[in-house]
Amino acid sequence: MLALQNCDLLSRDTHAMDQLHDVLRQRREAHEPVADLDAFAQELHRLFVAAEREAFGQELAHCDVDVPVIDVDGQRYRRVLRCEQTYSSAAGPVRVERTLYRQRQGVVYLHRTDKPTVCPSNNSASLLSYQLLPTSSAL
Repeated sequence: MLALQNCDLLSRDTHAMDQLHDVLRQRREAHEPVADLDAFAQELHRLFVAAEREAFGQELAHCDVDVPVIDVDGQRYRRVLRCEQTYSSAAGPVRVERTLYRQRQGVVYLHRTDKPTVCPSNNSASLLSYQLLPTSSAL
């Protein structure tokens, strides 16, 4: 990263928001301009997009319901899977953990495709489908 004076700030272990904050703080404290303004602008844009995706992903994760049993329209559904799902956003793809539920019959879970799974986070996040967010579908 040519535009920044201290590349150590941008470790892969650091969250995008922290990276952005560190770069902005570094530039506020700097007394000289960056060596390559175009490279700096590109890297700054990349950091803002990464921070936006991270913040949006955190909000989507808050929408997930992760309990053993849920009731949907009077029907009881049991947790059958917890996995990552990719959602589209204006800033690009966002991966979040979500929980899937399926109706249970007797003591055996039905794993056939005739019993659909339910993902409550899709309803609470106002998602149009498992892939698209309302704002990204309008882009």
